[in-house]
Amino acid sequence: LLEARRWLAPERALRAPDLDPATLGLLGERLVGRALRRQGWRLLGARLVTRAAELDLCLLDDEVLVAVEVKTGRAPDGIEPEAAVAGWRPGVRFRTADLERVRRAAARLGEDTGRAWRVDLVELVVTPSKVHFFHHVDLRAALSPPAPRADLLDATP
Repeated sequence: LLEARRWLAPERALRAPDLDPATLGLLGERLVGRALRRQGWRLLGARLVTRAAELDLCLLDDEVLVAVEVKTGRAPDGIEPEAAVAGWRPGVRFRTADLERVRRAAARLGEDTGRAWRVDLVELVVTPSKVHFFHHVDLRAALSPPAPRADLLDATP
């Protein structure tokens, strides 16, 4: 039953202090997929493996194919989720080489399907009371630690 709750209520499960990093990441991807579908996006695939990269999520935003990279992390004690403090934000782990691989994969899928494409990054910052979403649309360069660009997504389940 506990395992089922993790997958049925990922936002609550993400706040559990005993999650291993792999489970934290999987739950984060699941929560982001749900949030984007609530906004009208259509999910095409999750953990999609291509020659260039594994895409966490592949969705349609209207007619645009969007490869979404999800980075999930816990906010250090005493740090506000919106703060960009010395590289702790989870999106900073999405390096330039990673972005280029995901862009190549998205471009190929866009070409194969005849659709415009882009790469988005969604950071989930987990605090004891809430999961904060930061959605970076059409990412063309890796984030630098001091000043991530962020648009807050509605995380209401």
